[in-house]
Amino acid sequence: ETTPPELAGDIIESGICLTGGCAQLDGMDLAIKRFTGVDCWIVENPADCVAVGTGESPDYLGSLFSGAYDVGQFSFPVSDSAKL
Repeated sequence: ETTPPELAGDIIESGICLTGGCAQLDGMDLAIKRFTGVDCWIVENPADCVAVGTGESPDYLGSLFSGAYDVGQFSFPVSDSAKL
């Protein structure tokens, strides 16, 4: 209901690619395919895929959305963390 039509069309056409820990659960791809009716597959190395993507994501942070916050402005010294 909330997915933009152009994104929904891409998902239906290309399918769903599972990565990470959930992709390693036996039968997860089949369950998602049955529930959604959309082709679903698991990448070759699900955990590695997430690790590599996470490592590369800071390079693209500025292009993902405008108005990204500098997380440093929300940082607190370790000694003050219990007071949050």
